[in-house]
Amino acid sequence: MSSEIDLDHVAIASESGWDNVDRYAGDLGGRWAGGGLSLGFHFCQITFANDVRIEILEPRDVHEFDFLR
Repeated sequence: MSSEIDLDHVAIASESGWDNVDRYAGDLGGRWAGGGLSLGFHFCQITFANDVRIEILEPRDVHEFDFLR
């Protein structure tokens, strides 16, 4: 049995998600990989070398969906 772990992505929740997009895609050289809306949050993924991905989550409609807070 292998002890190797296959990490899909890391998620970061932030009240100001677009500030993080600027940071990871702009300052650190990542590429926009996609995004959209889901129940309670906006999301996007930024891809780096070797398919390393960061997912950025921004809360929305927190009066109904407050799990990110």
